[in-house]
Amino acid sequence: MGSIETGDEGLWLQSLLGQGDAFGALYDRHRHRVFRHAYRLCGNHHDAEDIMAAAFLELWRRRKHVRVVEGSILPWPTLGPL
Repeated sequence: MGSIETGDEGLWLQSLLGQGDAFGALYDRHRHRVFRHAYRLCGNHHDAEDIMAAAFLELWRRRKHVRVVEGSILPWPTLGPL
């Protein structure tokens, strides 16, 4: 296994080339933020976990249409460190 690029854009490009560990790194990097956003929307831990899983599944399912904006795969701006 080669080295993994640390930025979202590099990880995303590597995952598109079939490197599952790169997609896993994106998941690990953003899962807490996606979960918190989902929890704010639904107010339920179990539903937020389901929403988070569906969001990452949809990210992969629509991978040919994903645009990395300002170095992030997230569809909303990041506001500093996690």
